[in-house]
Amino acid sequence: MLSLLLGVILNGLILFYSSLKKSYYFFIIIITTILFCLPILVLTYARAAYISLFISLLYCLYLRLPRPFSMKHLIRLGGVLLFIITTAGASYFLRPKSADGRLLIWKVSWQMIKDKPLTGFGKGGFAANYLYYQAEYMKSSASKEEKEVAGDTHLVFNEPLRMTVEYGVTGLLTYLAFCIWTLLPPKKKSFTTLICKSLVAGIVTWGMFAYPDQTYSLLTLWIISIAFILNKKKTIEPRTIRAKSRITMIAICFLATFLLSGRLWKQWQPYHNLYLHSQSPITEKDMEYPNPILQVKDKMKDDIGFCYAYCLFVQKNNLDTDVLPIIHYLEKNFPSPSLLMTKGDCLKKKNQWKEAESAYRLAADMMPSLQAPRGRLAFLYNETGRRKEALVIAHEILTEDVKVYGFDTFRLHRELKRIFEDEFK
Repeated sequence: MLSLLLGVILNGLILFYSSLKKSYYFFIIIITTILFCLPILVLTYARAAYISLFISLLYCLYLRLPRPFSMKHLIRLGGVLLFIITTAGASYFLRPKSADGRLLIWKVSWQMIKDKPLTGFGKGGFAANYLYYQAEYMKSSASKEEKEVAGDTHLVFNEPLRMTVEYGVTGLLTYLAFCIWTLLPPKKKSFTTLICKSLVAGIVTWGMFAYPDQTYSLLTLWIISIAFILNKKKTIEPRTIRAKSRITMIAICFLATFLLSGRLWKQWQPYHNLYLHSQSPITEKDMEYPNPILQVKDKMKDDIGFCYAYCLFVQKNNLDTDVLPIIHYLEKNFPSPSLLMTKGDCLKKKNQWKEAESAYRLAADMMPSLQAPRGRLAFLYNETGRRKEALVIAHEILTEDVKVYGFDTFRLHRELKRIFEDEFK
């Protein structure tokens, strides 16, 4: 957002420079804002934001050039474009692990596209299927470096790729056609249109490396920009609105606000109840009567966030409740290593050892650098008499470099050392 809004300010400065110089105080405010925000943007190390800002500025300058281009203009554009490409390549070294992780996501996504090139996996298909493909890739052909950067991701970090995965070639062509149509040079070069088209160029560029579909404020900017671009009329004829029409419009607005507020309240209430119960301990009196959380579970069964929170709540309070149906739903729509570990824990309580082992193994394959699922495998093997296999896993966990060392990792290492104390001596 900082990058896009800076693009609006800088493009406005380029387009209105002669007018802004006449308004001295406003000109000083704009320059101060730019000088304050640019260092902040640099300190974020957000490479996609850098590239987005550069492309937005370059596109605005491109729209301002007279047609046909002279050789001088082409040389300038080529030099700026070469600078952007060089800068984008150099930005890889700012956070190479992050860049490698995105390359891995794109590589695994290509396997998904090859399976369903025409129709895709449907809306939400990437989040529902990617980690299963990543687990398969980790088992078959992943390098050591790729296993280290593989994460628990549900985002493609590339909008054209997401469109292809979820909607196939048809979705990709539709998306590209829309972007090209939006970015075509306008016949009438009004300043508003130029700034809005430059803003759209920045959003499309950012979408090559990020997730614009998940950012509400960015989508709002995109829609506002397109609305300005589509509004090609220079003047709007004034209309007189009658009193009855005004009352009708106000009534419709109030009714819509009331209905939307009611829907928001209905969605918020189960989350709030879940939060209140998670903050208070479960007493014997609570166990005698139906828990309010269990009552609203069926109403919120299609809400992925609530389902995850509900599973954690049940597990935390050791309630005698079967969460496997909800886990099966989440496996199909939003799988994760933590979900599969929860599934393994539930199956282990039911003495379904093979099924629990499969769940832990799949969680470990999804994210090889994560030690928790392998730790659960070691505990499972130890409890079922497969101590040698458990010892191999424990030795691997305790001797490897840890990606993120936290309290959970500390407790896991401490427990493994306690269980296999004699062997490690």
